[in-house]
This record gives sequence, C-alpha cells and structure tokens, in this order.
Amino acid sequence: MLNQEKTGSYIAEKRRQTGMTQKELAEKLGRSDKAVSKWERGKSMPDPAVMEELCSLLNISINEFLSGEDIRNEVYFNRAEENMKVFVKERSIIKRSTWILIAALAAGFLFILLGLYAVSLNISGVYDIAFFIDIPSLLFLFGMVLVLLVLSGAAGDFFCAFSICFKKRKPDREEAVKSVRAVKMVLVLNLLSSAFIFTGNMVLASGLGQEEFLQKVAYFFVPVWYGIFSDLVLVPFLFRFYSSNDKYLDEGEDT
Repeated sequence: MLNQEKTGSYIAEKRRQTGMTQKELAEKLGRSDKAVSKWERGKSMPDPAVMEELCSLLNISINEFLSGEDIRNEVYFNRAEENMKVFVKERSIIKRSTWILIAALAAGFLFILLGLYAVSLNISGVYDIAFFIDIPSLLFLFGMVLVLLVLSGAAGDFFCAFSICFKKRKPDREEAVKSVRAVKMVLVLNLLSSAFIFTGNMVLASGLGQEEFLQKVAYFFVPVWYGIFSDLVLVPFLFRFYSSNDKYLDEGEDT
C-alpha cells in the first residue's frame, strides 16, 4: 500500500523547494490550506482530480509522487511498473470496500425494517410470548449500529479487523490503527444505541398507568443488556487483535 506519511513529507519538501506556502499551493489547486496540511502530515491523500496539477506545480512526476521520493532516470521505468501495481491493488481494495459499505448499509436498514415489522407482530400478541427476548430491540440495535458505522466511514475498517485477526494477515500500521479504532467505535455505538432504544421505550410507555408501567420496566432494560452483551463479545476479540498486532499499535495509536 502507498505510504501516506512518506508521500506527505515529500509533498511538503517539494513545496518548500518551490517557495510556496501551504495557502498559496491550496489556492492554485482550488483546495483549502487545511487539505494541503493533511496531505503533508500523511492524514489523507490528494484527490486523483488534482494529482496531475499538484505534480506539475511541484515539478515532479506522478511516479515520484506515488513513490514519495525522487527517482533516478535509470530506475524510473522499474519504479513506474511497481507504482502501477500498487495503484491497481489500491483501486481493487477501494472497490471491495465500497461494496462492503453498501452491503453493511443495506443490512442496517433491513434490520431496522424487520424491527418495525416485529413491533407490529408484538401488537398482535407475540409480546406476551417473548416477554424477555425483545426481538424488535435486537434488530433495532444491530440496524442502528450498522447504519451509524457506515455513516462514520468506519465500516470497512471494522470488518477489516476480523479479516486481519482470523486470517492472521499482517496489516500495515495504518490498517491496524484504523481497525482498532473502528472496533472501539462499535463498543461505544452498542451502548449508545441500546440507551437510545431504552429511552424510546420509556417515552412510549409514559402514557401507561403506573401499575402497567412498573410491570414493563424490566422489559425496557432488555436492549441495554443486548448492548452490554454485544460489547462483552467484542472485548475478547479486541484483546486478541492487540496481542496479534501489538508492534503496529504501539507505533501508531498516537497518530
């Protein structure tokens, strides 16, 4: 994979050699100076739409940009082939990640719709049969977590964590750090989503009589237990991920 930090340092070095400030370079590219700052710190990469113009302004080739260093003429074509392979691999990963995001978002909305359907069944009497199972809340919980995970942009990193852990694939530092952050985010989302469902149940039950309300309080806590149980399942996985990739995480957690 491309080394964003190396490329970022190279952009900063070449910009300084041209005598431009970050703001001046940003204005010529039609971008903000914050965007240029992120490029130079390795936090993000320039859009393909501005890559050619950026290289022209910095007096470098696209191959040098992708390599993050000057390339001598005698090794230029070999490096060009290497960069092309990396670029093709990156595009393949992006395409696969896009499908993962679409599938996760679709699954999230499907769980929510199934939850709504399950609620309609409860109105017909299933409520008494499965008093402490609360299928609607479980579906709502999974659906909300998936949708929020996709909207936060961390769904790909979350599923990547499982790929890394169970396939015993060695990630690079950036992959390891992002995957851990995504798992930690799901731990938080489980609790927040279950608390939201609990609050919704309480609000909807506010119109009940006191006796009926007290009878159903235990039922209202069921989604909270679902959230806690989901976290208890993920915590051992997180520890396993840490133990397998500790050298990457020790270097990268503070970035």
